[in-house]
Amino acid sequence: MIDRVNRVILLLLGLVLCAAGGVAIAARQRALRLMQPSAIYQNLQASVASRPPLWWAVIIAVAALVAILGLVYAFRQLPVAGSRLGTILLKRQDRGATRLEPSAVTKAVAADFNRIEDVTGSRVRMRSFRPQPSFAVRLDVDQGADVDKVRSSADQAFQRLSHTLGVDGVDVDLRLRLRPEQTPPTPRVE
Repeated sequence: MIDRVNRVILLLLGLVLCAAGGVAIAARQRALRLMQPSAIYQNLQASVASRPPLWWAVIIAVAALVAILGLVYAFRQLPVAGSRLGTILLKRQDRGATRLEPSAVTKAVAADFNRIEDVTGSRVRMRSFRPQPSFAVRLDVDQGADVDKVRSSADQAFQRLSHTLGVDGVDVDLRLRLRPEQTPPTPRVE
């Protein structure tokens, strides 16, 4: 849905810029009769006519900026292999079909990891869904934590994820980062 909206906006931006360029060229070639200018337009014309190189530089800079922004926006719409996952469609015989966004899956997995004892934070990235779901996970763990217990709790979280996605297993790159324990601040006596 978002991709379609972005493409429509890009199309409308292109049409407006083409129309503005066509009108400007027609007016410059005197093929288009414009109405009599108002007092504001006459003042603007006097300031532009007094310094044409400056105004041409401003016009070229603004046009270049708009063109660069349009190109960046257009290139962001091109699909790049492996950079972004599309909507995940889960089909089950007994429950019908469910559509999941990869960001929702990673947020749910991260929330599941944050409930594990001694885990102070987590970062989850879904690499792929087909042929087998693949995740990169980093857990911030207290330095005094039992790493084996954290690992077994993480395995249980991945089993729940496998069951939810309806797959036999998930490929995981799990990294544990030990964080120093937070010491309570010492009271300051004055």
